Amino acid sequence: MAEALIPSIPSGVGAKEVGSANYVDSRIYGTPLRDEVIEALIEVEGASGELFGRGFCSLEQSQREDVLYTLLRRKSTFKNVFLLRALILEGFYSDYRDPWYQGRTAWDEVGFGGKRIDGVKKDWSFLKIYQECGGR
Repeated sequence: MAEALIPSIPSGVGAKEVGSANYVDSRIYGTPLRDEVIEALIEVEGASGELFGRGFCSLEQSQREDVLYTLLRRKSTFKNVFLLRALILEGFYSDYRDPWYQGRTAWDEVGFGGKRIDGVKKDWSFLKIYQECGGR
């Protein structure tokens, strides 16, 4: 879903590259938001099957957009899908990037010249998701 919301641009930066999905995993780990995000992902898969007869990841970009647009228009699915969308956007447009990613970020793309912390070596050990995945 992160890749569908913010696809990679020619310079090579998108939600997939900076690790927005990992940002979301880290933000929801051990919180009540986890259940809402899981429900949103179930809703996305359900709507993909309903509209196109296959899973979200196998859809073309325009079909993915149709799925998300449909879910954001439904009262029953709006809350969870909007939350997941917001977290993905937050992960991309903040100064977050996966610890192993050294490429451009959204801030680089928009020419943000203010103070930032992404050049500071960070200790990511507090993010339990990285510990469980062997650091990646």
